[in-house]
Amino acid sequence: MPWSTSDRRQRLPRNWRHIVARIRRRDKDRCQVRLADGSQCPNSYGAIDHIRNDDDHRDENLRVICDPHHAEKTGKESAAGRAANRRKQQAKFRRTEQHPGLVG
Repeated sequence: MPWSTSDRRQRLPRNWRHIVARIRRRDKDRCQVRLADGSQCPNSYGAIDHIRNDDDHRDENLRVICDPHHAEKTGKESAAGRAANRRKQQAKFRRTEQHPGLVG
């Protein structure tokens, strides 16, 4: 998510820096994403990730994630958001009644 168009920074708690430091220590600065074979990603800290895409800043919803995995996750979340917005826009223009030529 580009910070330039996001209000995410304003929604972070005042003690965010302390939370980041605590999560980095807990996760030993190592990406917590599990690979397809079940092993842990060997990459190191890139960002603190909200596991569920919300404003839950509790430790159990936060983890260290490497930049490649963060970019992948963000891309998937962005694509899902765009698709949901498209569906919402399309729903505005759906006919609620049957076309007159099809009324039988």
